[in-house]
Amino acid sequence: MASLKRILLFAHYDPDDLYLAPTLTYLNELKKHCEYCVLCSTGISEAAAKIFNGMLDSVILRANVGYDFLSWKIALNQVSNILCNYDEIVFCNDSVFAPYGDFNLIFSKMSDSPFDFWGLTQNRQFAPHVQSYFVVYKKKVFTSTVFKTFWDEVEALPNKWDIILKYEVGLSQKLTKAGFLMGSFFNPTRFQELSVLFRNLVFKRHGKIDSLKNLLHGNRAAINFTIDAPVLLLEQGVPMVKREALLRNPSQVHLPTLLKLMNQKNFELTTALSKILKPLN
Repeated sequence: MASLKRILLFAHYDPDDLYLAPTLTYLNELKKHCEYCVLCSTGISEAAAKIFNGMLDSVILRANVGYDFLSWKIALNQVSNILCNYDEIVFCNDSVFAPYGDFNLIFSKMSDSPFDFWGLTQNRQFAPHVQSYFVVYKKKVFTSTVFKTFWDEVEALPNKWDIILKYEVGLSQKLTKAGFLMGSFFNPTRFQELSVLFRNLVFKRHGKIDSLKNLLHGNRAAINFTIDAPVLLLEQGVPMVKREALLRNPSQVHLPTLLKLMNQKNFELTTALSKILKPLN
């Protein structure tokens, strides 16, 4: 397949520049795969804004309301007159550290796939959906009426869970109901799902016995692999680590194992992170 033209819409919040260096690393990687790059920030210093303006095609500053979906809406509106020149739109945010793998492999595999829109991971909480920290929409999707109508109706919601349910889950559901095919780079086996659920239950973490029962009866489980199994994702080629997995580690992942793998995949980035993140010290 000929090289595809992509446009990047990047949602950002970092008013104290705590993650400026790793964000620049991530953006530099994304620039290799996206011809036009837009960053929309709800919290940024003057110094960081100057740096981003020097490396990206557009930097949008706005009030800190509405979370990422409102940032993506504003960025999407700004580029609406040039979208026809692109084959794919990449929606992502700064909630991850990357690269920890081969983005060329990701884009090559997924752009040649039959999926009309795809993410790196899916989650089945509430309903099946691609997780919004990294999603790619092909032209047949972003030129559709259902896609345009969805974004026209996005508004600032104060509650994060309302946003997840109405927008993250909602968009995937609207698109699949409209006939578009959803996919993800990482697709867990039943054994991988069972292993994660069993680990959470045994160690009295946040796993639920109902999820395990559903899985054993042939249903798929609602697991957030980005938090529950970041080591597995890296091993399977997902090229990033969610910031929450390191900062909060709600699933009590064995951090030395995760850090060892991160070091193997990108020693320079992991060394830089160790200087700014307390869990790594």
